[in-house]
This record gives sequence, C-alpha cells and structure tokens, in this order.
Amino acid sequence: MATVLINVDYKIYGTVKGYAPPTALHNPMHQLRDVFMRRLKSGLFYRTPSLGLSEFIPSYFGPLRDDTQVDRTINLEISSLLDTMFDRPTDGQLSPTFMQNVKIVEGVLHFAE
Repeated sequence: MATVLINVDYKIYGTVKGYAPPTALHNPMHQLRDVFMRRLKSGLFYRTPSLGLSEFIPSYFGPLRDDTQVDRTINLEISSLLDTMFDRPTDGQLSPTFMQNVKIVEGVLHFAE
C-alpha cells in the first residue's frame, strides 16, 4: 500500500555547498547557482522531480506562477517518506534514509535540513 500525491506543486529551495573554500577568482558556487537558475527558467533538469514514484511527475517546472495557490483542505500524514538515497552528495554509497510520520498541514509539506 502507498500514499500517492498527484498534481503536486514543488517549491524547491537549495543550498550550494563546496567541499573546500574557493581558491580561484571565480567562486564556483556562484556559477552552480547561475546554472540552476538558468535551467529553472527554461524548465530543464538533470532528473525529473518526483516524490519517490517516477510515474507521477510534474506537468510544469519553472518559476512560481502568479495563479499558484495552496489547497488548504489537504491535511494528512505520510507514515514513511524517502529522504535520501546515498550517504553523501557525490560518489556516495546506496544508503536510503526515511522520514517517519511526515505531516502535510493545510496543503504544505516542509522538508527540514
């Protein structure tokens, strides 16, 4: 049995972190942010976003639209939600972790870092 969310609007927040402080005149973290913003604007991404089931993907990917509204009638709890698949961001080993009893309150699910 699974809880499947459909027609999900993703509001993505990201942090670019380096393994070491920048040593060149150009900060590579700024360049990565610029690449992300360019791809967001044009709707390009490395892997299609999904909440665990690749059959349920967004129909739109880009900046928030003016007519986007939260459906405040949705209140539910997801007993187990995949958080991470690997033990580190690059060259990691498969090591899935799950969040337990994740709540969607008034149509919003918050991921905490």
